[in-house]
Amino acid sequence: MKTRAFIAINIAEPVQLEIDAAIAPLRQDYRGVKWVRRENLHLTLKFLGDIDQGQVRRVEAALEGVCALHRPFGVALMSVGGFQTLTRPKVLWIGVENDTAMRELHRDIDARLSDAGFAREDKPWAAHLTIGRLRDGGNAIGLMEKLTPLKTKDFGLSPVSAIDLMSSELKSGGPIYSVMREFPLKG
Repeated sequence: MKTRAFIAINIAEPVQLEIDAAIAPLRQDYRGVKWVRRENLHLTLKFLGDIDQGQVRRVEAALEGVCALHRPFGVALMSVGGFQTLTRPKVLWIGVENDTAMRELHRDIDARLSDAGFAREDKPWAAHLTIGRLRDGGNAIGLMEKLTPLKTKDFGLSPVSAIDLMSSELKSGGPIYSVMREFPLKG
């Protein structure tokens, strides 16, 4: 049996609550956006796709090795933006400030998983926290105007003492994420 999996940093609850409070007024006005539920807010380090138990064991071994090299750190979540462009975004995100430790962690995860048989990232990686996906770009201009005050908002510092191997079960009401295993940073 295969499991849809990814590696993530889960966000501390106080920061989740701050983000949720900031976007709550937008949820009612912009139904063309599939907003990420508070409990699903995370920073993806690597998406693995559907993996079997043998691959899970290889991922776990790789993550144990990586986590032995990295110390705990914090991520500052600030500002709101959009991918592909700010005027017609497909994805709404919150940025990560001073992300050097997170970039190094991502680089080492990608390298170790490459050694374990997983493909390396094929495009540059940008640290971000997805808060919504637009189903229809038609109301994006008004939405971006509403997001303007959040472009400079400080959502808080989330401590990172572990990374998580996550499973994702796709449901009609949205994905259900579960921690398969936590890997403490020990470096």
